[in-house]
Amino acid sequence: MLEAKINKSTSIVKNTVVYAAANIFLRGAGFFLLPLLTHYISREDYGYYSMLSAGYIFSVSLFQGGILGAFSKFFIEAKTETHKKEVFSFLGLWLISGSALMGLLCFFCAPIISVWLRGDKSFDIVIKLLSVSFFYEGLFALVQQLSKTKEEAGKVILYSSINAVINIFLSVIFIVCYNLGLIGLVLAQAAAFVITDIFLLPVARGLITIKKQYTGAGIMAKFTIPLIIAGLLVVITDAADRFILNQYFDSAVVGVYSFFYKIAAVMYTYIIAFRAAWTPHAIIKVKEGSYEEHFGKVFSKFIFMGLGIVLAAGLLVPVIFSLKLSSTTYLFNQSYKDGMIILPYVLIAYFFNGMIYFYSIYPYIRGKSSYFLAADLISASVNIALNLLLIPLYGLKGAGLATLISYFAPVGYLYFLSRDKIHIIYRKADIWFLTISAVLLFAAGTLANNLIVSILCIVLYGGAGFYTKQIHFKNNGKVSPNK
Repeated sequence: MLEAKINKSTSIVKNTVVYAAANIFLRGAGFFLLPLLTHYISREDYGYYSMLSAGYIFSVSLFQGGILGAFSKFFIEAKTETHKKEVFSFLGLWLISGSALMGLLCFFCAPIISVWLRGDKSFDIVIKLLSVSFFYEGLFALVQQLSKTKEEAGKVILYSSINAVINIFLSVIFIVCYNLGLIGLVLAQAAAFVITDIFLLPVARGLITIKKQYTGAGIMAKFTIPLIIAGLLVVITDAADRFILNQYFDSAVVGVYSFFYKIAAVMYTYIIAFRAAWTPHAIIKVKEGSYEEHFGKVFSKFIFMGLGIVLAAGLLVPVIFSLKLSSTTYLFNQSYKDGMIILPYVLIAYFFNGMIYFYSIYPYIRGKSSYFLAADLISASVNIALNLLLIPLYGLKGAGLATLISYFAPVGYLYFLSRDKIHIIYRKADIWFLTISAVLLFAAGTLANNLIVSILCIVLYGGAGFYTKQIHFKNNGKVSPNK
């Protein structure tokens, strides 16, 4: 019985690890190509590209964010295969048609957007390629969400691997061999989604049924629309700092800031994976009942993994960034190094972002997507206000601090909203022990600024996690009242 409980409680960890691997594959081009990009793309161009990417993500969130967020809820709640197909068809056609319209709009407005952003039409082709990528990413995201909802982890990682391999291969060809710079980067991204979609079309075609009216379409739309608005607010929270930095400084500052934001996305990869595994899993658990201890275990594991990534990335990135390939050549172009100061702030901000997803179950269970809208409105308001206040005073550091606080604020809101409705038995001793260990080891590793010491600190933190796990196994998996 105990073994069955342990296996059941660790399924969320297993799925999170698999989805994290899938996201690493999917976004792998971004990580693996970072050293290359610093040598082939200037800080100024990378700054402009990051602002374009913010607009791209804004457009994606307009359709994908809310629709994919609602998909898991309604697909799980559908009681028949026919109803499940209707959910897939209604939300899928909404996503694909919306993506097509937005893609066409961006494509034909590309010259105007380029002039507004840079003062000339030099980014016209980059914007057009992003609009193509935007359309084809819709189908890819939909099929991926279906596999995650059905907990088909093998398919998730397969689709992500195909996309990533194509993306990385084409990026190297276009950027290094043909020296296409940003055009090569976005061309590879668009081509990867087009090719991957060819493999996914049979999956989608078997589920889509075209009808004049779908059962529960009004309920799905009512739940989804606030999520779409909330998704837009999330993008504003995530991207406002780039445009404010550009107003007070220039695109080069935006470039170095965005570059380290990209490095910190290693944490976001974990958070996205956790969300994909956690949301359907938690909805099912609450409906089954007797979830209190299980949720407490998951939270402790989330804390352990999240702080471990903060520690590892925060200590290793500065060391790796300064590695030399030869006596005169660094792995990374050192002109980007100024952005290093924001790395800890953004890593911790993304960590809080994961807590937002942990406490999002009550709104899903109640069907109150307006709660997400309120949380994201709080986050966006705090973010914009603090960026306007802190960027003129502290520059990059001010932008990083504003991001951190703006992600912490909605955690508090959702926690107090749900604490009396979703009862969780926290392992408080574990949480405090892991948090204090991470802080002390991070301080020690930062002061030493040495690869061996950094690795030792990470290993010691792993030992701290193993220690807490051993205590609970000795107690036969039970949580003592003081925890």
